[in-house]
Amino acid sequence: MPPAPSFDYYAELQVGSTATAEQLTASYRRLARIHHPDKNPDKAEEATAAFQKIQEAYEVLADPAQRARYDARFSSAPRASAPFASAGYTGGNDTGTFFRSRYDPFGFGDFPGFFDYEFWRDAFPFHTEQGRERRPGQDPLDAFYQRERERRHEREKARAEALEALLAARRARKEAEDAAKRAKADAKKSAEEAKNEARARRQKEERSAQEAIWEKKNARTKDEKLRTCLHSEFCAKVPQKQKFKCGFCNTKRGITAFKCPHCDTLLCQLCLVYFARERDRAEK
Repeated sequence: MPPAPSFDYYAELQVGSTATAEQLTASYRRLARIHHPDKNPDKAEEATAAFQKIQEAYEVLADPAQRARYDARFSSAPRASAPFASAGYTGGNDTGTFFRSRYDPFGFGDFPGFFDYEFWRDAFPFHTEQGRERRPGQDPLDAFYQRERERRHEREKARAEALEALLAARRARKEAEDAAKRAKADAKKSAEEAKNEARARRQKEERSAQEAIWEKKNARTKDEKLRTCLHSEFCAKVPQKQKFKCGFCNTKRGITAFKCPHCDTLLCQLCLVYFARERDRAEK
C-alpha cells in the first residue's frame, strides 16, 4: 500500500468530503488562481509548494477511483475543516499538528514533523526544482504517483483510441453513404443515357422506314408525302393560342397540336392515336 498523503486533500481544496465534482473543480480553479507562483513572485517557493498541494489533491479527488481509495483509507479518521487548507504563507506548517494527531496514534510528539510531508521529502532526497542534487526514486510518494500517472495516461490513451475508432467508424459510414449516393446517381445517369440512345436509334430507324415508303410510292411533293406519311411517334407537342385545324383530318380540335418531324404537319390527338395503330400494323 502506498504511504499516506501528507495532508488532507479535502481541507487543501477547502471543500467537504461530500463535495461534488463541480464543487471540486470550482474550488480548485479558485485556489489555483490565488496560489499560482506567477501571482506570488515575492513568495515563489511557498506559492509553488501550495500550488503543488492543490494540484495533487485535485488530481486524486477528481478521479472517482482514486477518490474512493482515498476515502476508504481515511474514512475512520477525523477530517480537518475546510478553512485549514493553504491559509496564506505564514512560514509555519500547521499540517504537522494535524497529521500528528491523525497518524500518530502512539503519540510520538517528541519528533516534530515526523508525519509532515516536507520532512519526508527532505529525508528521502531527489533532484528538485530548487537545484538540490538528490537521489532519484527515494521519495515514498514517488512510486504511488508514478503509477497513478501511468494509469491516467493509459485511461487517456484508451479514451483517445476509442474516440478515434468512433470517428473512423463515422468517416467510414459517411464514405459508404456518399459512395451509395454516387452509385445511385451514376446508375440514373446511365439509364438516362441508355434511354436517350435508344430513342435516337428508334428515331433514326423510323426516319429510314418513312423515307423507304416515300421512295417506294414515288412521293415527291409535300402533299404526296403527307398522304403517305405514317407520322412519327416522336411528334413534338406544340401549344396553340386557339383551336387549330388538323393537317390530316382537316378538323378543328383543341389547342394542343403535335408536329410530325417527317412531314412537318400539325396533327390532332385523335389522328396521333390513329397513326400509332397504323405503325404497329405496318411493323407486324
